[in-house]
Amino acid sequence: MYEFEEVQSYAPQRETAKSRAIAGLRGLSRDELNAMIESRLKYVMSKIRVLETHFVSGKSASGERTQATPRKDEFNIVSVDIFLRYPEHKFLFANPRHLESSGDDPNHLQQNYIMGFVFVEEGGTVTLSITEDWYENLEDVYATLTAEDSIAEAEMQIDNRYFLTEADSEESF
Repeated sequence: MYEFEEVQSYAPQRETAKSRAIAGLRGLSRDELNAMIESRLKYVMSKIRVLETHFVSGKSASGERTQATPRKDEFNIVSVDIFLRYPEHKFLFANPRHLESSGDDPNHLQQNYIMGFVFVEEGGTVTLSITEDWYENLEDVYATLTAEDSIAEAEMQIDNRYFLTEADSEESF
């Protein structure tokens, strides 16, 4: 795939497969070339789906956090449902201590990890290919955990924003 500017400015030194391909594209307008690229990308994306995380990112004003992405010690196991790229609800699991750290803080996870790919074959059959840090089976990732790395219940993040105390519930009546 060659963009319009590359097609127009290409000056071949000798005849190659690239020079022949670009010569065939020279007569196309920018819109025609972009339509060809879009069509090809649409086809490729129908055959290959990227499985990628997208954790929150940036700085956090609350607490003593240096960034908003999860810390590596906040979870024993990270799980992601790949339903948007896979034809059924399926979870992939990872030990956060085995994932690459954020470049800004070694105690935090990155925002994005490529978990693998889904390949769509003719007839709609899908093949899942995941990277070595991710697991399809919960028991497999569980085997990577150590007792020393376990999260203490008192240190777990618990959302108490909608927790009503007994005094609060009496006031509402």
